[in-house]
Amino acid sequence: MLFPKDASWLGILTSELLGFPNMRHDDQVDSVTQALNWILQQRQNRVSYNIGPIIVTKPRIYPGEPGWSSNSY
Repeated sequence: MLFPKDASWLGILTSELLGFPNMRHDDQVDSVTQALNWILQQRQNRVSYNIGPIIVTKPRIYPGEPGWSSNSY
């Protein structure tokens, strides 16, 4: 999680997060962990469509083969 470096509340949040569970107050720890759990849940529910057709527009020519030039890529 990213926090703004110049936030006036960053020192208090950092000490509360790093001092958990031995701090008197843990409200901010609760909200941060709930936000992280929500983000994780959203990522797990997302369906990824990274698989798709491979479309070849021209045959690949490897270095040393006829027709290869440094401008091929």
